[in-house]
Amino acid sequence: MVTVDDCGARAVPALATYAGRDGRRLSCGEVPAVGTPRFLTVLSAAPLTLWVHENDVRGTRAVLRYDERGNVRTTLPTDGPTGEIRILPGYPGTYLDVLEARPVRSAAVVGDTLVAAEVRPGDRRWVSSGNRAAHQTTRGRISGFSLTSGARLWSVDTDDEIEAVTRHGEKVWVIGGSELTAVSPRTGLRTHEIATRDTHTGFPADLWILRSGGYALVRADGGRTAPVTILR
Repeated sequence: MVTVDDCGARAVPALATYAGRDGRRLSCGEVPAVGTPRFLTVLSAAPLTLWVHENDVRGTRAVLRYDERGNVRTTLPTDGPTGEIRILPGYPGTYLDVLEARPVRSAAVVGDTLVAAEVRPGDRRWVSSGNRAAHQTTRGRISGFSLTSGARLWSVDTDDEIEAVTRHGEKVWVIGGSELTAVSPRTGLRTHEIATRDTHTGFPADLWILRSGGYALVRADGGRTAPVTILR
């Protein structure tokens, strides 16, 4: 179990981990932030990995990997001049407000690898052709990052923005546009590709892998589509 305590407006949040069996404290540490960050999410308990996003652009905006003693071992910045690692869905430079207690939608940790959506300038643009009215085109990508070195390990381009990322066993499933894809966290190799219809909504979505072998796409924000779509 992982807890983060808010210690006041100008204090550093306190981090602690506990054994689930007997409640014994295993480690304690600090979150490199001042006061309460806008977003602070536990991405993984083993290895202990947090996402911290402060409002101040000079503050911490990174994925943090901790060691067993509660010390930050790796800092992976999520904002950079060439793009952003998207832990929550949203457009470049913006994030959609979400319930803090819910899991993230756009990233997953498998071993020492973070798999997350990545956006870059120019992914959304308006295109005009001849006499046709201008229309918006989008691109996206899913990328793997080492939580040991902080390096990008691989990147796979997609034809549309990533709407959902979820881990299932040793694979990561991604949905974007009208395609459901499974990738290897270690190499980015596509192991499964399933064409879907009418799955792109522009709203954040949750992707669940069903025991029956199907897939459930849940849109908590609704829109004009069904709140739950079952894919086979």
